[in-house]
Amino acid sequence: MRSADLLVAAIACCAPLIVSAADVRASRLDDLNALAEINELVASPSGHTVLYTVTRPSVALDVKQRELWSASDRQAPRVLLSAEQPYSQARLWPGTEGFTVLSNGQVWGSRDGEPLRPLTRLEGKISSYEWSPQGDRLLVLYRADVAEGADRPTPRVINRLEFKQDGQGYLTEPAPRLYRLNADGSDLKLLAGDGQSPPQSAQWSPDGRAIAFIASAEPGLNARQSETLYTVDAAAGSVKALAPARSYGRSLAWAPDSQAIAFLTTDERSLDFRGHPYLALINTDGSARRSLTGSLDLGVFSPVFAPDGQHVRFIVTGDRRQGVAEVDLAGKHLRYLVDGELTTTEFASVGQGLAFIASGDTRPPELYRAESSVNRLPAKSISALHDEINAKVRWLSSRDLSFRSTEGVDVHALLTLPGQGDARGLPLVLSIHGGPNGQDSHAFAFDRQMFAAEGFAVLNVNYRGSSGRGADFSSALLGHWGDRPVADLISGVDEVVRQGIADPNRLLVGGWSFGGILTDYLIATDTRFKAAVSGAGSGNRISQYGHDQWLSFWRAEFPDPWKDPCAWLDLSYPFFHADRIKTPTLFLGGDQDASVPVSGSEQMYQALRVNNVPSTLVVYPGEGHLLRRPSFIRDRLERTINWYRQWLRS
Repeated sequence: MRSADLLVAAIACCAPLIVSAADVRASRLDDLNALAEINELVASPSGHTVLYTVTRPSVALDVKQRELWSASDRQAPRVLLSAEQPYSQARLWPGTEGFTVLSNGQVWGSRDGEPLRPLTRLEGKISSYEWSPQGDRLLVLYRADVAEGADRPTPRVINRLEFKQDGQGYLTEPAPRLYRLNADGSDLKLLAGDGQSPPQSAQWSPDGRAIAFIASAEPGLNARQSETLYTVDAAAGSVKALAPARSYGRSLAWAPDSQAIAFLTTDERSLDFRGHPYLALINTDGSARRSLTGSLDLGVFSPVFAPDGQHVRFIVTGDRRQGVAEVDLAGKHLRYLVDGELTTTEFASVGQGLAFIASGDTRPPELYRAESSVNRLPAKSISALHDEINAKVRWLSSRDLSFRSTEGVDVHALLTLPGQGDARGLPLVLSIHGGPNGQDSHAFAFDRQMFAAEGFAVLNVNYRGSSGRGADFSSALLGHWGDRPVADLISGVDEVVRQGIADPNRLLVGGWSFGGILTDYLIATDTRFKAAVSGAGSGNRISQYGHDQWLSFWRAEFPDPWKDPCAWLDLSYPFFHADRIKTPTLFLGGDQDASVPVSGSEQMYQALRVNNVPSTLVVYPGEGHLLRRPSFIRDRLERTINWYRQWLRS
């Protein structure tokens, strides 16, 4: 069967269920249990087979469980690994009909339908791996001296500048290094990692002779400002620096002839992770470096060479959308392959077409196939994960909204309404995204659906600092956390009130991460809000310096506190002017959060209680920055809705 026919049989089983309009209902909280995540998409070089991971909540076990799925020309989607086998990083096993995964720090494999078995038995822990194209060697990011659990706690000795990471806690162990070894686990050879940050995005060249990766020469000290693209000879181990680079997910791709590398870089290295990355191309001898997307002025990531070797494909973040585009090797001709009011998170070349994971306002995420360019989600998916729930629930769409903010800036937003007709005088939830360089897009968002199903109008504002609008719009946040984004949020609320959609006496606000931080700023600026929910937020920047994981980021955004203490006091005005806040506020956070430590919520909670403002603090045990336990995810949403209801009635 031709690769162009990939998964045709699978698609045939995805016909939507036939239901009457009377059977379709509004969404409800229990629908959370029917929603799955889909990621880790991998395609075979021929394009005949794809692997992908499906993650579902288990109500009984109160965990998220992962399943490995496969779809091919010859078979409809089928489960390769059930939830009982913990794994990550599924890969197709070159030269076989099998697959490999990372499990318990080792690489495991199943060849031609055999049971899964360990392929490596190293004494330490593998954190990532890649097969050589020939399937005879492995590239592993590996730490040999992982400490086993001790009978008694030992002191943590810290000698690095940046010493925390969300999900890992204190970084006291040596960083993993890059090794090469044979497929049978023998001949372990160190390639890179001494004196560098851990190599990122390491990939074999198609001819198997070299490896490319991105690392910083200054681990822990302005590390991202010195990130560099390197190559290393797979046999001799000689390392060569090629060009300044930026690690951002999958950040590089080899040309099919192994003579050039497409990679992410930025001219705004001082902005740490908020630097606007673009796609560049360089020959492996260091010559002919050139920009491929520098004139696009939009964020790009996940480059992959097209099968013809003459184009590079990548995900591009646009205004309230995220699609897939490709550009020729001269950087002159760019075209969109996946576009429209949707959000693509992963893709893989399949023949001349694409397999891609995407969602839309009314479409939970699925795996799709496109033979040519598309500007809307296909009617049928390959994965068919949500056909049953989609047939039962009336998901609500979001419409684009634009308005003027301070300094004459044009700001864009999404507005979701409870019904299908014109709505007037509704309670309004201002729901603030995190990042700060994220954005709210035409993607499936269950929070948005639930708020609207409860009868609220929902406003999602892409304030200055958000992605999707170019480098200038994103960098406008620099040094202006408490004024420009707050002005944009208030202007959005004013516009929806002006249109008569929102009742000015029933305004609500909430957000998570930077959305929680902005919630604190907003209620210290504007007292109109009846209730607020600040998740993983903070009103005191001073207390976060040296306590969270973002030291390089803080130093890129602001002068050190001792150099300009007044600036840090101004930046922390929600805490130092907590007496201005009148809004009853619910504070939420995980007790293991290293990104925005829960101390930020604790301080704001106590400040409001001291000032006799009704407030509640909820701390989720064992959770980091993003909640993972299904019961906690449900609790956060249910608690938020109940908090809004409570104070609307007061």
